[in-house]
Amino acid sequence: MCSITTAFPAISNGGYEGLVVTTDPFLEPYTARIIALASERRLPAIYPFSVAVEQGGLMSYSADLLSCGGVRRVMSIVS
Repeated sequence: MCSITTAFPAISNGGYEGLVVTTDPFLEPYTARIIALASERRLPAIYPFSVAVEQGGLMSYSADLLSCGGVRRVMSIVS
């Protein structure tokens, strides 16, 4: 967690205008902290899953598989 906390001043002071959070499993437990740090620094961020948006993140870039029929499509392929 320490490296995430110390990275944010470097990101915002480095002239970056936004943040793209990837699907790295290392980051998953720190999603809430990343959201808080991005908000504190007023750094727009995009997250890989809509759960982050539900927790207060700005936006996500994943499909909602439940609402678009993706689960049914996957199940038809699997069965």
